[in-house]
Amino acid sequence: PPPSSILLMATESPLSSVSCLVLRMDDVPYYQPQAMDMSSYVAVTGTHSKDGCQVFGCTPREVRYLRSKFSANLPSSTTPPPNPPHGISLPATPMVVLNALGYIGFKVISTSGDKKCYLWTMERNLDADQHKESYQE
Repeated sequence: PPPSSILLMATESPLSSVSCLVLRMDDVPYYQPQAMDMSSYVAVTGTHSKDGCQVFGCTPREVRYLRSKFSANLPSSTTPPPNPPHGISLPATPMVVLNALGYIGFKVISTSGDKKCYLWTMERNLDADQHKESYQE
């Protein structure tokens, strides 16, 4: 069980003895234990101006969904781009792929990069997604 109080500050000054500030956990609601949510994370890399990006961390079901969405984008004479280790390459701009992942419940939680390449980190709450059996197309 969590402690009923938290020691926030203990100081000793030359003019006084040790002073303490103690708060009860009921007084500070954000110190209450939080329920643990299960999340899934995916990384998308690419440049906004190029048709092609890479996606890392997808489940096999998510890979099938993305491939079904973007396999029609390739001309029949073009071979698909090689997949990077632990990821897949898709023939679409990162914005289109981010929107497709957003459709199945992912949300962008961070982004980084420079003008050569961007990285978007996406999260999906798995607890909220347990009612979905399959992705709609």
